[in-house]
Amino acid sequence: MFTIKAIIKDDVNVQIDGKNFTSRQEIVNKLSNLLKNYPDAALHIEADSNVYFRAIGNIIYASQQVGVPKKNISITTPEGSIFK
Repeated sequence: MFTIKAIIKDDVNVQIDGKNFTSRQEIVNKLSNLLKNYPDAALHIEADSNVYFRAIGNIIYASQQVGVPKKNISITTPEGSIFK
């Protein structure tokens, strides 16, 4: 299974494929494009120990908009899994 890795850099920046995205619409567009090629992709969200909830919320909301199944989403911090 192809995994989309989203790294939460701070409260507004989400990095996907090495590129930073700040708006939810940018994230939606990127996820939508990836899902065209990998419709069953998993989404793995990594956040540091500060756990930036705004950015995590943006990526989760964007993933719902483009149809990433909830079962394919995981979130981890250095302390372990938050949501899987």
